[in-house]
Parts: sequence; C-alpha cells; structure tokens
Amino acid sequence: MKEIIRAKNAPCPTTGPYSQAIKAGNTLYIAGTCGEKPVSWELAGGGTDIKAETVQVMENLKAIVEEAGGTLADIVQIQLFIKDPAIMPAFNEVYRSYFEEGHFPARIAAVVTGFVGTKANFELNAIAVID
Repeated sequence: MKEIIRAKNAPCPTTGPYSQAIKAGNTLYIAGTCGEKPVSWELAGGGTDIKAETVQVMENLKAIVEEAGGTLADIVQIQLFIKDPAIMPAFNEVYRSYFEEGHFPARIAAVVTGFVGTKANFELNAIAVID
C-alpha cells in the first residue's frame, strides 16, 4: 500500500503534478526539495547565503520525514544536484550537522545548470527506510 505524505512544515510542490513524498511499505521516497521556506516560498539566504539555504532544505527534509513517522537517521540515500561545486564546503558544513558523525546516508552529488521553478543553488531528494 502506498501513502501520499504532505508535510505542512515544508513547501508542497506547485511546479508539476507530483507528490512531496510517497511512503510505500516502510520506504519513503522524497521528491526534489530546495531551500524555500514553507509558507512564503522565499529562498532562504536570498540565493547568496549557502549555509542558510542548506539549513532550510534540511529542515524541509526533516519535516517531511517526521510527517511520515521517521527521523533524519532513517534516510538511507540522498541525491544532491548542485549548480556550483564551489559551494560544497559550505553545504557540507551544515549538512553534516544534521547527522550523527559516521552515520551519513549514501549520497551522490551532480552538477546541473538549474532547476524548474526556483533559483535555488541546489536541490536534493532522498529515500528513507522507516521501521
């Protein structure tokens, strides 16, 4: 059985016909998430403060996982799409603070030219296994 997950404390997709997340059994598939604020859709950090944008994307991710009954520790994989690899040190500094040291999800990072419907510097999606 699959369940559509909709976290009020994270932006809900408006740029296309897709769900914020889908839970199938104990696996949670989270759609692409950027650093926009949940209600205003304002990009945290105004597109220039990578750390603020990273905090917001991680808080959005956390809200979605928690809505599905899990925690960030349940995330097993993250796919990161980033416009400029030069921002990785700032991104990683904040990112690593959301996970227990040595217990990071598997991750891929790919450089892209941009995203549909946002001026974000990066977007990530994730898979979690919630027991």
